[in-house]
Amino acid sequence: MTNSLQVLDDQLQGLRINFHWHQDRFAHSIGFANEERFVPLLASHEGSKTDPWPHSPPLQDLSELPSASGQRSILLVGRAGRSHWSASVETSLSPLAIHLDIACRLYEIPQILCSSYRTMTVPVISSAGQVAVEIDGHTAWLQADLLPGAQSRWEITAEGCALRTMPISPDTPQTVRWKYRVTVANSP
Repeated sequence: MTNSLQVLDDQLQGLRINFHWHQDRFAHSIGFANEERFVPLLASHEGSKTDPWPHSPPLQDLSELPSASGQRSILLVGRAGRSHWSASVETSLSPLAIHLDIACRLYEIPQILCSSYRTMTVPVISSAGQVAVEIDGHTAWLQADLLPGAQSRWEITAEGCALRTMPISPDTPQTVRWKYRVTVANSP
């Protein structure tokens, strides 16, 4: 089963996110796209069903629906350990981007809370809120949004990069949210 969202510019070039079933959850890949081709750039680094704090949100159910902008959106939910995750994925034309909005309902302070990616090339961090991944002369920027109640920062990992998020408050239960977007610096 594969579900995807794609956003293309006037030259029919842009970005695509593909979701596919992997073991017990949906994994995803993000890459440059046109009407005929998909060049993978990022692949989510998933955990296993025994991980209470996996490397990426464990998302087991997927639904597609129209967004407020008239574009399609994908909503996902899942759980691991005692925590529950949700994700909303949408596209925008101006700027050309894929937006990911993630939340986790915590019942204990997390060991790790992040969205991790394997990258096809070595990413470059320009700031705690932004990382660049380049392939074939095209650059994609991953940009974190500042949200109340949590601190998020991009890190380089052995596999690629991760947006690590920690709640500001030690109180539980609580919901922690992180958002980021993938934009294209140069058209593919």
